[in-house]
Amino acid sequence: MTKILPPIARIIPQETEIHDDIRIDNYAWLQDKSNPETIDYITKENEYTDAILKPTEELKNQLYNEMIGRVQETDSSVPYKRGDYFYYTRTEEGKQYGIFCRKHKTLDAPEEIVLDENELSAGLTQFVLGSRVVSPDNKHIAYAINTSGNEYYTIYIKNLISSELCPETITGTSAGLAWANDNKTLFYCKQNDSKRPDKLFRHSINTDASKDSLVYHEDDNTLFLGISRSSSGKFLFVYSSNFDSSKVMFINADAPSKPPKPLFPFTIGVQYFPEHSGDYFYIMTNEFGSNNAIGRIPVNNPTQENYEEILPHSYLVKIENMTTFKNHLVITERTGGLERFRCFDLRTMEEHVVQFSEEDYTLGLDFQFYDGESLRYSITSFATPTQIYDYSLATHEHILLKQYMVRGDYDSSLYECKRVYATAEDGMQIPISIIHKKGLVLNGENPLYLYGYGAYGITQTPTFSPLRLSLLQRGFVFALAHIRGSGYLGKEWHNQAKVLTKKIVFDDFISCANFFVQERYTNPSKIVISGGSAGGMLVCAAANKRPDLFAIVIARVPAVDMITRLLDSSLAGTIAHYDELGNPEIEEHYRYLLTYSPYDNVKQQPYPHIFLFSGFNDPRVQYWQPTKLAAKLRAMKTNDNLVLLKTNMNAGHFGVSGRYEQFRQAALEYAFIFRQFGIS
Repeated sequence: MTKILPPIARIIPQETEIHDDIRIDNYAWLQDKSNPETIDYITKENEYTDAILKPTEELKNQLYNEMIGRVQETDSSVPYKRGDYFYYTRTEEGKQYGIFCRKHKTLDAPEEIVLDENELSAGLTQFVLGSRVVSPDNKHIAYAINTSGNEYYTIYIKNLISSELCPETITGTSAGLAWANDNKTLFYCKQNDSKRPDKLFRHSINTDASKDSLVYHEDDNTLFLGISRSSSGKFLFVYSSNFDSSKVMFINADAPSKPPKPLFPFTIGVQYFPEHSGDYFYIMTNEFGSNNAIGRIPVNNPTQENYEEILPHSYLVKIENMTTFKNHLVITERTGGLERFRCFDLRTMEEHVVQFSEEDYTLGLDFQFYDGESLRYSITSFATPTQIYDYSLATHEHILLKQYMVRGDYDSSLYECKRVYATAEDGMQIPISIIHKKGLVLNGENPLYLYGYGAYGITQTPTFSPLRLSLLQRGFVFALAHIRGSGYLGKEWHNQAKVLTKKIVFDDFISCANFFVQERYTNPSKIVISGGSAGGMLVCAAANKRPDLFAIVIARVPAVDMITRLLDSSLAGTIAHYDELGNPEIEEHYRYLLTYSPYDNVKQQPYPHIFLFSGFNDPRVQYWQPTKLAAKLRAMKTNDNLVLLKTNMNAGHFGVSGRYEQFRQAALEYAFIFRQFGIS
């Protein structure tokens, strides 16, 4: 049998000098997207990957059919009431996307299709619906679409009475939209050449978009501009923010032609998240401590001097979110890694806490009716499919509205979910959420799939996936590592692993893998590590440092060429990342980045099997980062393990669109893993 040979990228050394250090990049030429040789190389990588994976085709199809067999393909969300209409989204068997519908006054009324994403996406290989917002009078819907993955959106407006599109389209926007209360004024943001939303415009429906009025220009290149509508519908909030700071303004939704007014003066390192109810703006802020506090200021005199604290900062409890109603305020808190709701009656300021008894779970918020007396929320865990509840803020009763189903013979009682703790190098206890079949024997022979992220304070928590059952049913332990860099144990959990302490993230992750070996869950020949974006950087850095500890690395859109990326301020969000990763223009930051940047730390050593996924139009992690890494790994690794690169030529940061394409992607990944492990 003829051996399939991988493509070999040409070596063209490029020298750059900074801080008296000469850095040589042999594959910088791959950054030229217009170079036919670049496209040719990526095409050959895709062909090589397809050829290597061809023997797994039957297994991939089997896995795909398994996954489809568990999914309730024809289903519907829980309807919510908005004015005289009930709105809901449903799916149909065989169709990639959702269908947004409504019924007038009663659920027994005839169905009106508001947006059929399947019709909108016809003939397209990539389709992303950024936002869809219905006007306050329910007569129009504005929606933003991207068809390439590059995150430039086009806005369309549809008349829901006539079912006809308005004549205008608006291009080059970000995803967010907000209506004013006159039902004809729409606010949106446009992006500059580096894909930073920096201009807020006001549009009047059925008019030429080229004549739209500029409302605000954010000239601070560290801030990203956005627009949202308050829960009450009384105000529009204009916010300029990055990962650590925010500037907030407001517009009276009844007076959309007036300029935005500032809520608080801008202070670097201070974030404000506003909402509204009655006579007050409610503010979530880190001004008084990193885990946030909640306060309010009167609408008629919104100054800092009139700030009234409602819930103070706590080092033990992180305030993550707040939801306002006409008579209530609900705060989502996280303590010990788990979420709960703290509810205030705004008429009396009496409060109560809603706790949940499960050992490990994830809460979510659904659509909320501002004038209502119920909180609609979701709850799920690794073993429990999502449930939707209405929680009565008056009687404290939980009413189950929907239990999402798994087709087939799924039985949650066959699985064990719990949290375990790994000891980090500095003695810190790192929580890990795990699921596996009950009766697991700790003999060191179980395959393990370890997932991680660890950046920007983003917290990933256990949720149910019918796709993951294909791993669990074949004896895998699935683990989610809550390493530092995330917000799992509060903001300081994040702050411990930023800029000049970033390598704690990788050390924590390696400690988690070591825990499973030491406790005889598995052994290094059966460990898969997986992550995307910053999580892709995590697993690639871990593979550089401890290639002996892992069998397979799955890295989706991995941010791996840190120096090149952060030195180019023309790329989307570069400056905003300095607070998380550092600024290589500062010598101390540059030399620290060099010690872990995955691309710069590829060595002549054996490596695990590595599967890299990339989106050619990705504005966040440019295609050339995983492409260059693949080329360098293949040139320098000292064993015969595979390096595969799969580039989707019409996708961006979030990969393939359409639910069935996502199932195929998961089946492809699992088939690769099972082949290496000899699992059928």
